[in-house]
Amino acid sequence: MMADALVYAVTYINCREDETEEYLHDDVGALESIAGLLADVTDAEKEALAAAAKSALEREQARASPRDNFVEDYSTWMEDVFGEEWVGNVRKWSSVTSLKNVCATKTASTFATDEDPSCN
Repeated sequence: MMADALVYAVTYINCREDETEEYLHDDVGALESIAGLLADVTDAEKEALAAAAKSALEREQARASPRDNFVEDYSTWMEDVFGEEWVGNVRKWSSVTSLKNVCATKTASTFATDEDPSCN
């Protein structure tokens, strides 16, 4: 529930149409504060936020008249907030352990280590 509220609040601020100087300044400050607070969230909290963003996207797309700016914002919420670790709302790798497991299962016949430097 908290993740749902946070995802909506950030998207609402991003998509608010009143872009007067006063609101824009306040919006940037609010978003910077939220980003600062999210810097130290756990992996479990990130997963909850990703699930909330996906759910919000599905709800928005199911509306009779989906708001394009909300669809766009929800589609990339995690990537926008947490960066390159995410593609849209999907984590590139769930953890370093997952990467190690992928590398351990690859055999010499399927790749050479110079083709995939992440496994070196």
